[in-house]
Amino acid sequence: MDKLIQEIIKNYVLDENLTYDFMRNCDRIEIPAGFSFYLEGDKLIECLDLIIKKQSNSGFWEENSYSVDEEKTGGYGAIPTSFCILTLLNGFKILGEKKYLLAAIKGSDYLYSVENSGYFMKAKTNKSDVINTNLMCAVALLETSKLISVDSRKINIFRGACVRSIRRSLNSQFINGAFPYTSFGLTVPFLYHSMTLALLIRLSNEFDDSYLNYSILKGNTYLNKYISTNGKILWDLEKFKDKEGACWIYSWNYNIFKSLGYKKNIKITSQHLKNLKTSNYFMEGDFNKNSDIFYTSWVLISIYLSVDKKILNTNVYGFLRYYLFKFYGFFKLLKLILKIIHRKY
Repeated sequence: MDKLIQEIIKNYVLDENLTYDFMRNCDRIEIPAGFSFYLEGDKLIECLDLIIKKQSNSGFWEENSYSVDEEKTGGYGAIPTSFCILTLLNGFKILGEKKYLLAAIKGSDYLYSVENSGYFMKAKTNKSDVINTNLMCAVALLETSKLISVDSRKINIFRGACVRSIRRSLNSQFINGAFPYTSFGLTVPFLYHSMTLALLIRLSNEFDDSYLNYSILKGNTYLNKYISTNGKILWDLEKFKDKEGACWIYSWNYNIFKSLGYKKNIKITSQHLKNLKTSNYFMEGDFNKNSDIFYTSWVLISIYLSVDKKILNTNVYGFLRYYLFKFYGFFKLLKLILKIIHRKY
């Protein structure tokens, strides 16, 4: 995988436009943010300085639409803001330049300002309560808390938001292990289940808990239901077509298998990612074979966020907590439904 990434980085170093998404005809700060994790020297500094330059006075970074057919709106986006925070923190660790840390803290302050009970507003034009978005923000806040002054109150403030986001995610998980797209939602797109599971594994390295670890095991069981023996997603089983085939589901799966030490799964997923590489970058996915620098940036950051967990510390207590919470949630929902029926009639 390292060799594959290095081939992609060599192409980006030669690219004069650091932000342009040629498939969707717009600029995206996510592109230099994703690539910066693997850059060195002047190109790294150029990307990091560009990211700071593009930061709003309020601390966030703009997000453009994901489709060429959508109207071009722009405005605050939780995902690009999280990407930029994480890459600035990485830049600070490599270069020691405090301006990168200060910009990351400013971005984290903004994310915290839009958090409510573990829910982070997704974007200016999309206020959906999206689980994977909440967890991506939580990861950004967690990593910021590790680098700010040990006397700062923000350490506990940011970590508290992480815990609330984790709890919100676990409470939304179905009893079969599947994570819906939105908190307490009904739809389970494969792509977002994989992303949610990978981010929970990342967070569980810092917040070790038997309930969380058992939840991850259940999530991994559900994940394996839609992966074939050659690593490809069984898209025929997918009921929700949003971003069906996207290449970055494979990098989130790679993240999961690498983090948990599943060698066979790592091998087949790596091979499929190699099959999705064009001469320059990764294809958009299984169905659209066009080279896609934007989705490539997602692949790069999801691989970067892998951790070395491997052993999930779970026990009977985690098992009991998992099912007790699920049954409690069921009766709570049933009570709400009965109350609505009573009011109606």
